[in-house]
Amino acid sequence: MLVETIEGETTADHGLDYMLAPSEVVFPPGILARKISIQILDDDLVEPRERVSLRLVAHPQNGNGATVGDRDRFNLTILNDDLSLPPTIDPPGDQETEEDQTLGPIFFVVGDDVTPVPLLEVSVESSNSFLLPDERIVLEATQDLGIWSLSATPTSNAFGQTEITIHVSDGTHTTSAAFLLTVEEQNDLPLIIGIPFKIPVRDEPVVIDLELQDLETSPEDLFVYFTGTIEGFNIASYIQITGNGAKRQMTIRRPEGYSGTASIQLFVVDSGCLCYGESFSVVFGDGPPLLAPPIHLEIIAGAVLRLTWEGDDQLYTAEDLGQPFTLVPDATSPYEVELAKTGFFILRSRDWKVPLNP
Repeated sequence: MLVETIEGETTADHGLDYMLAPSEVVFPPGILARKISIQILDDDLVEPRERVSLRLVAHPQNGNGATVGDRDRFNLTILNDDLSLPPTIDPPGDQETEEDQTLGPIFFVVGDDVTPVPLLEVSVESSNSFLLPDERIVLEATQDLGIWSLSATPTSNAFGQTEITIHVSDGTHTTSAAFLLTVEEQNDLPLIIGIPFKIPVRDEPVVIDLELQDLETSPEDLFVYFTGTIEGFNIASYIQITGNGAKRQMTIRRPEGYSGTASIQLFVVDSGCLCYGESFSVVFGDGPPLLAPPIHLEIIAGAVLRLTWEGDDQLYTAEDLGQPFTLVPDATSPYEVELAKTGFFILRSRDWKVPLNP
């Protein structure tokens, strides 16, 4: 008789999961039962239950006419005795970033001994929900199997530390690993608001109300100064800055009998020596002043400057007062720009033809 494996019903692999020997069984006369030996092969793989289906058939060279009865089949179930290990994480090291900056992307690696990597569940959480809410952390699987990227955007104008914990689950076990994120405090740019582009001054003094803003420095500690010249006169005798705190006043008087235009730069400096300035012109005398509407400035989210103005005047900008101003195409109020670099802005009417030099 022969012992053969039933194809289509057997899920175990011969030679890997079990060994069947011998495949031939001899029944001497009068003997109706014989034993066969099945060796189960041990391995370290975590596998589902596997089945071995065997069948007893007559040997093709059988010459004595022996036949097999109804009990010609035997099923064996191989049970798994290996344990599934928890997933693995190779986390990033501790990280540092500056206030109002996005971290990353940084990368980490996950894996598992049984579960395919694409089926692993990866999540993340922050220990400091004010500094870094969970929804401001972005996880993405890269094209490289098992490698994930992480980007984090802390709350605007916030600094400190948070522990970021990465969780990986295979559906049975969960592995967690954490790293520390330190957000360094940065000094934000101060602002001075309320300066017209051109100021006409005739016989009576002109008083301009100014407003100072800064996120870190107290308004009382902001220092305001100006530079410029009035040809033939001491400018400090005709322009004064008064007041304290967030509200200041700039008073401009006309030198007796003087007519002309003075270019003035007004600056505000915070306790960290960060400086912001605006340029404007003072028209002394009876000549027709060319006033453009003032630009109102506002800091948004600590890193964006919002400019608003009335009317349909066009916005011009220059990175330095020594450069010509250039048109900002399609700029309308309100207009937002990042506070990443120094810049100067002015408004000019659409029919203005004079070269835009500071």
